[in-house]
Amino acid sequence: MLTLHSVLRVTLAGLATATLAGCSGGALSPSKAATATVAEAAGSSLTGAVLEGWLLKSPVRPNKLEASVVLSAWINDALIIDAIRKNAKLDDSVTTDSVIRPDAARGVIVAYMVNRDAHYKDVSDRQVDSLLDIDRVRVFQQMLFRVLPNDDSVKVAGIVARARNAVARLRTGSDFTALVREMSEDTASRKNDGFLPAVSRDQLPDRLAPIWRMRAGETSGLVRSEAGLHIIRRATRDESRAGVRAWLRPVLAHHADSVFIDSLSNIEKITIPADGRVRTRLMAAEPNPLSAGGPIVTWNHGQLSAAEVREGVMMMTPAERFAVSGASDSLISSYLVDQAKRKILATFITHDPMPTAEARRAMSPTYHVALDSLRAIVGRLPATANAGEAAANYIDSMLATGRRHLALPGALAEVLRNRTPPTVNDPAVEGVVQGVSLKWQELHKNDSSAAATGRGAVRPATGPAPAH
Repeated sequence: MLTLHSVLRVTLAGLATATLAGCSGGALSPSKAATATVAEAAGSSLTGAVLEGWLLKSPVRPNKLEASVVLSAWINDALIIDAIRKNAKLDDSVTTDSVIRPDAARGVIVAYMVNRDAHYKDVSDRQVDSLLDIDRVRVFQQMLFRVLPNDDSVKVAGIVARARNAVARLRTGSDFTALVREMSEDTASRKNDGFLPAVSRDQLPDRLAPIWRMRAGETSGLVRSEAGLHIIRRATRDESRAGVRAWLRPVLAHHADSVFIDSLSNIEKITIPADGRVRTRLMAAEPNPLSAGGPIVTWNHGQLSAAEVREGVMMMTPAERFAVSGASDSLISSYLVDQAKRKILATFITHDPMPTAEARRAMSPTYHVALDSLRAIVGRLPATANAGEAAANYIDSMLATGRRHLALPGALAEVLRNRTPPTVNDPAVEGVVQGVSLKWQELHKNDSSAAATGRGAVRPATGPAPAH
């Protein structure tokens, strides 16, 4: 349907070494940055030395992306700890509506498009034949001999013997489908005689690349996977028709959806004011301040206010927000046009304010359960530390033990930041990142395997991912 975050994924890796958005006056020296306050939230402060300590524990060389992500974690933790300790209104109707509104709006769009796709016309035989002719989508059939992680060597040997027996029987002319019904241990595919959903070449895992070279009707030897041992057969053209038809239907429906959405937006003439891109970048950089001024995007019968754009940004992961904060004009434009299309489509679907009564009934209980869980966690934290100290201690514990981050549901992070706006000292953060790099390299010089993981020190969780 829509690809809200696709433009971000392309640039995220490169932006890890880009300039941190919002920097003013240049970086502090590493020595000054270590003693400086790098962020403030809930009346508490975070020093550069503490941030440096977290970045030193990163499995990859610290960079501005890592710093931005861990700062987001600390800010969110401090704000929710402070709010819960002060018995702030978090589950009243106004706050609940604010928290669930973005997901409710996306849910309305998803439900509408699913219903629209369900009524999409059937794929024609001619379309199926055309796809089969170019041979870019294929159907495979499998039988599986399941091997569980705790199976002992004797049991595994028996499974291997059964699988090899099946291969031998196929070589002497046994029917593959008959053997699937007799021997396959994959109940899901066995219901369909072992036929798997159609796949294109780029959808096939690299480890299975050799099966793409099989001729129609050809059978593989034993193929290992986490599930066990497979024998795979490439389906014939006639056998593939049903699977190809099923594969093609959502592709065509998706294209029809895109044409429909573009037709709505083209009529409206979407325009991005001269300062819209700059203001979007600033709102995407920690601490995600609300931009003053007029709308970020306009069209004939509507607009996207700065608050709406910030709401969308705050529903992203911290890493995605960082990508937006340093993205090019063209990528920012694509993102904003995508946001505008969502609102135009939502307005076309319903004029009811979000969340609708139905969404409120469906989503409020889930949000309140998440709140209860957060209250329980915060209740177990030492009461002697202030919110910022408690948040820092929690992150220390998380880095040491792998404990889960205090995930804030829906738009709660934005709600809390609106109530008590945090601050970030960008020159101090810049100085910490510059100073910690050589220290990290020396500390992790024998830790080459960790650098290959591509994971940062902290990956704060957010609410449910937006619908794409």
